Amino acid sequence: IHELVLDEAPFTIEAKNGRFTVKPGGCERPCTSVTLTRRTATRLASGKVTIADAIRSGEVQVNGQKTAAKNLLRALRIAA
Repeated sequence: IHELVLDEAPFTIEAKNGRFTVKPGGCERPCTSVTLTRRTATRLASGKVTIADAIRSGEVQVNGQKTAAKNLLRALRIAA
């Protein structure tokens, strides 16, 4: 179970059997929590910034494993 916080709005994301379930609201103990703005999500999706660069610059904050966060963003097609 992961948490994505987009412009201060939390979402719980569960990946199971190659499918995602997204629910509004956060969760108590996410594997990984990723926080970013819609602007950053748009920049990631358009390829204007890489995930690694966005994490380094603080545009994307990660609590948990960075690899899991990168995989989550790619799987949700927020980043290439």
